[in-house]
Amino acid sequence: MPVMKVEATYAQVWKIAFPIMLGSIAQTILNVTDTAFMARVGEAPLAASAIGGVFYYVLVMVGISFSIGAQIVMSRRAGEGDREGLRTTFQQAFILLSLTGLLLFFVGHFGVHWLFEYTINDAEVRDQAVTFVVYRSYGLLLLVPLLSVRAFLVGISETKLITVQSVISCVVNVVIGYVLIFGKGGSTAMGIAGAGIASAIAEWVSSLFVLFVVRYYKKFNAYQLFYKLASHGAVIKNMLHVSFPVLMQNTLSMGAWLLFFMLIEKLGTHELAISNVVRAVYMILMTPVFGFSSAANAMTANLIGQGRTEDVRGLLIKITIFSVSIISVLALVSVLFTNQILGVVTNDAATIIDARLSFYIVCAASVSLAVSLVLLSAVSGSGATRAALVIEFVNIAIYVAFIYICCIHLKTKVEIVWLSEILYWVLMGAMAYFYLRSGKWKSIKV
Repeated sequence: MPVMKVEATYAQVWKIAFPIMLGSIAQTILNVTDTAFMARVGEAPLAASAIGGVFYYVLVMVGISFSIGAQIVMSRRAGEGDREGLRTTFQQAFILLSLTGLLLFFVGHFGVHWLFEYTINDAEVRDQAVTFVVYRSYGLLLLVPLLSVRAFLVGISETKLITVQSVISCVVNVVIGYVLIFGKGGSTAMGIAGAGIASAIAEWVSSLFVLFVVRYYKKFNAYQLFYKLASHGAVIKNMLHVSFPVLMQNTLSMGAWLLFFMLIEKLGTHELAISNVVRAVYMILMTPVFGFSSAANAMTANLIGQGRTEDVRGLLIKITIFSVSIISVLALVSVLFTNQILGVVTNDAATIIDARLSFYIVCAASVSLAVSLVLLSAVSGSGATRAALVIEFVNIAIYVAFIYICCIHLKTKVEIVWLSEILYWVLMGAMAYFYLRSGKWKSIKV
């Protein structure tokens, strides 16, 4: 079975990005469903699920960062036609992420009490956010190690299994969450605790399914991913060299996202509830971009591995056209049907009315996101992860300063705080564009 070498065509972009998009849609449905369930439990659980959910994804992002570094290296090896290097890189990623998942579980399960004690003012919101994270953290034990499989699938451009995994996770979470949260089928209503338990179960079920397929299905078994699983110092050192800047970059990004909600909580519980509703829909608008950014990352690395750096520019133009076109249509539909869309997430009329302006702002932000995330992913995919970190750091500093001034000093309306998203993505895209244009990434070895 030859290792796949990609072509910079619209068809190839769609083949890689579309399954990831579908998987992201399933995950987004899961998040929106959780938000909708919590909105019907109460305003405090809704606010708590916002902070708890973002904190959980800060933890997951640590694992994702290592997997992105592994994905860049595996994509480069795939472009070079080096199957042994591809297998060895996967094994080091699996070992590293297994240890990382265990560490993150302990941080989430035992450390969240201390963190939220000093960062959340409202006692009810704080207690419920802790409960959510404590239960959901069990999912990290298997979810994080299996991120290595996801990196492998993207690296060889076989992304359909990612869709199946996400759909399974979504279905299991919605069904079990409905039963546990509201006490259906004779069970006791558990509220936000039920949401955390359901999400953890969903992650275990979907991860075990993917592990079984990759281990025993002929197409993937031919790579012998788990054959003579052993550590390889030089490979893991190289992977960490690529991954560490990505880890720092994503930690900054998710940390700023968590800080965003913590600072909005200072404006009030109602403002936090509004922001959680807006966040749920914002994630829907972002969903297609995740697929295209993954394609930009993997395909850029693959083309460089083939020695075809001159084709990267044309590739990024094609991916950006796809990304902006789809997001623009989604943003327009969202603006036209604002009340109906927000009504899916919450049934509180006051929240829907008060969330409108913030919602319009994130619709505008999503268009700049569609360009900027693709360009930044290409910077990382080229192996220039340190440059991507610098770009992220500068933008996060400006982003956090803007939010802090709005929430703490000026006490602005919540929609003014959401303008930070437009500021963030416009600056991000500009900096990534000028770096790619410089051509410095062409000489980076991975």
